Amino acid sequence: IYLRTVDGEIEMTRVSGQIIASGVDAAIRGSEVGGAVAIKTVSGNATLKQSQLTSFLAKGVSGDVNLETTIDPGGAYEAGSVSGSFNLLIPADSGATADLTSVSGRGSCELPCRTTGQDRRHWQAIINNGGATISHKSVDGDLTIAAATSLPSAAAPTPPQPSAPSPASREWPEMDILKSVERGEMSVADAIAKLADLDKK
Repeated sequence: IYLRTVDGEIEMTRVSGQIIASGVDAAIRGSEVGGAVAIKTVSGNATLKQSQLTSFLAKGVSGDVNLETTIDPGGAYEAGSVSGSFNLLIPADSGATADLTSVSGRGSCELPCRTTGQDRRHWQAIINNGGATISHKSVDGDLTIAAATSLPSAAAPTPPQPSAPSPASREWPEMDILKSVERGEMSVADAIAKLADLDKK
C-alpha cells in the first residue's frame, strides 16, 4: 500500500500489510494499523494509535512521530529527523534495546530499564530483558518511551513471513540529506527544498 499527499492529510484505519506513507506539509494519522510501516514526511506530525506493527521506519525533517504499538521481539522501530521527537507507547512488559543519537535531544523511559550508555549526544537503555530494536537519530529531538494502557501484553515472536526489507537494507536518498544537515553541511531550508524535489520524482 502506497499513500502520498502534498499539503493534506493521510488517514489509515484498520489496514494491514506493507505500507508506505509519504507527505509534504502533511499530517499522517492512523489507528489499528498492522504489519510493516514506513513513513516519510518533510514537515508534519505522524501519529499511529492502537497498532500492532512488526516493524516501523519514519524519516522526516520536522515534526514529531507518535507511535502506540505492540512490538515484535525481533522487530525494528526506528525514526530519523532533523527536528522532531519520537514518542513511543508500548506494552509495559515489552523487551527492547533503545538507542538515541542526538545533538541536543534527550532519552527517557518509564518502563523497567537500565541505562547502558549515556553522554552528551548518545543515550542507550535495555528495557526489561531486551529484544526489539528502538532507535531515533535526530539533530534536535527526544526519544521517550512509556507504557501503553490500551494494548495487549507484549506479543510472542511472529512466525517467518514475507515482510518489508530490514531498515539496514532500505536506505532512502532522503537519509543522506538528513545526515548532511546533522553534520552541518546543509541548512534545514536547503534540506526541505531537496526533499521536496525528491518527492516530485
